[in-house]
Amino acid sequence: MIRSRNERRLSLPVLLLVGSLVAVGLIVALAQERARRALGGNNSAQVSRHGARAIEVRAGSSLQQALEAAQPGDTILLEAGATYVGPFTLPYKAGTGTDADWITVRTSAADGSLPPAGERITPAYASLLPKLVASGNRTKSLQAAARAHHYRFIGVEFAPRDATAEVNNLIWLGEANETSVEQLPHHLVFDRCYIHGYPNGQMRRAVALNSAETSIINSYISDIKYKGEDAQAICGWNGPGPFHIINNYLEGSTENILFGGSDPSISNLVPSDIEIRGNLVSKPLSWRGVWTVKNLLELKNAQRVRIIGNLFEYNWSDAQSGTAIVFTPRNQDGRAPWSVVSDVVFESNVVRHSGNGLDILAQDYLHPSRPTHNITVKNNLFYDIDPARWGGQGYAFHLSKDGASEISYIHNTAVTAGGGLLCDDGTAVKNITIIDNILHYHVGLGADAGTKALDKLAGSTWQMRHNAIVVDSGLGYWRSAYPAENAYVESYSQIGFESGGSDDYKLSATSRLVRYATDRKAVGCDYEQLREIVKEVTKTSDGRSA
Repeated sequence: MIRSRNERRLSLPVLLLVGSLVAVGLIVALAQERARRALGGNNSAQVSRHGARAIEVRAGSSLQQALEAAQPGDTILLEAGATYVGPFTLPYKAGTGTDADWITVRTSAADGSLPPAGERITPAYASLLPKLVASGNRTKSLQAAARAHHYRFIGVEFAPRDATAEVNNLIWLGEANETSVEQLPHHLVFDRCYIHGYPNGQMRRAVALNSAETSIINSYISDIKYKGEDAQAICGWNGPGPFHIINNYLEGSTENILFGGSDPSISNLVPSDIEIRGNLVSKPLSWRGVWTVKNLLELKNAQRVRIIGNLFEYNWSDAQSGTAIVFTPRNQDGRAPWSVVSDVVFESNVVRHSGNGLDILAQDYLHPSRPTHNITVKNNLFYDIDPARWGGQGYAFHLSKDGASEISYIHNTAVTAGGGLLCDDGTAVKNITIIDNILHYHVGLGADAGTKALDKLAGSTWQMRHNAIVVDSGLGYWRSAYPAENAYVESYSQIGFESGGSDDYKLSATSRLVRYATDRKAVGCDYEQLREIVKEVTKTSDGRSA
C-alpha cells in the first residue's frame, strides 16, 4: 500500500500517543498491584477516576492491613458472610477535617439487598453481613487508636467468637484514660450494624462510647447481659460527644443506655449534646430471674440531652427497684465533683411494663456533685407501671434530695398503680411545674400531700394547674387538700379514654377533659402521635410492626 507524505507525517505522533497510553495503563496496573500486595495476597484495590479506591478484603485476608493502607475517601469491602477475627484497630490518618476524610467499611452485598438508608437492620440480614469477632475472653472486636477519625461502618456484624468468650467491651472507642479531648477518636458512624452477644453467653458492654462525635444509627444490639455485674448496650463516660443514638434496637441487662457510671479521666468532662431518638429499648422477658437488671436508661453525668420518640419497655425489680428511667448525678468514684445531669428533654416517649417510671435525684449523696438542673418531661405515656407485675412501687415520677431546679412535668399521661409524683422527706426543688398531666394520686412529700407538700418542696416556686388527678375515692378531701385549678376523678375510667383505657389512651371527644389543658388541648399526652411513634420504632425492615 502506497501512503502519501501527509500520512507518513501523522504516523509518528500516533505512535507516541499509543505508547503513552500503554505506559499510563502499565503505571495504573502497577499501582493497583502494589496496593493489592500491601493489603495481602487475596485483597484487591480498584482505583476510581477520582482517586478513591474500593478495597476488597476477601475471607482469609487481612482487614487490619486494609485499614492501615486505606486513605480518606476509600471504601473497604468485606466479603458478605465472611468472618474476620479481631481485634482490629482503626488507625489515625491525617485529613482535611471535612467529609472528604471518610473511610467506609462495609459489606460487599449490594445496597439493594440491605434495608434502605434510614431503616433499621435486623438479625435476618446476618448472612449478608461480614462478621468481625472478638477472639476470646476479655478481647475486643474493634478499637480506635488515639485521634482516629472519619470511619463509617455500614452493614457489618460484631460479636464474640462464640458463647464461651466473655467480652468486656466488644467495640471500644477511646481508651478511657485520655486526659485531653484532642486525644480522642471522633467522627465515627455505625449504620445498619448487627452488634450482639449470644443467648447463653454473657458480655458487659457492646459499645464503649468514650469518643467525640459518634453515631450509632439504624442498628440492632442484643444479648448484652451479665450476672452480678453491670452490662449495657451503650455506655459512655470519658467522651464529650456529640452522640447520636437513633433508630436502634437496644438490649442491655442492667442499663440499656448509660452515660456516666465511672469518673472521666479528662478533667471537667461531661458527656454532652446527646440525641437518643426513635429507639426500641427493651429487655427480653426470658432474662427475668437470670441476669442482673436495673434500668432502661440512666444518666449519671450528662448535659444537653434530647430523648425523643423512643419506646422503653420491660424493666423489673432485681438489683434495684425496677425504675425504667433514672436521672441521677453521680461523682462515681469521688474524683469528678463536676458531674451533673442538666438540660435534659424527655419528650414524646412511651414507657411501659415497668415497676416505676422516672426518677430524678437532685445531687449525689455519696460524693460532691453539681445539682440537677433544667429537666423537662413532656408529652410522654407511662402505662402498666405496676408493682404487682414488675415489682417496685408503681409510681410515675419520683424526686429525692435537695438542690434540683427547673423541673417540669407537662402533658404526660401516667396510668400507674402507685403515686403520680412522690418526693422523699427533705427533698427541695426551686421552680417545679406540673401542668396538663393525667396522674394517679398522690403528689406528696413524705407524709404530706397536695398544697402542703408542694409548699414544703418548692416554697413559692411551684405550679400545679390543669391536671387530671385520679384519686380512687374521697373527692372532698382531695379537692380541699390540693390546688384548686385541677380536675379530680375517682378512677381512670372517668377520665374519658376513647377505648376505656385498654392500652389506648386517647381522650374521647365527649370527655370533659378534652380541652381542659392550659393550651386548650386535651390533658395528658398526644396519644395519636405516640401511637404512631410506637408503630414506627417497632416496625421491622419489611414494613411490618414487630
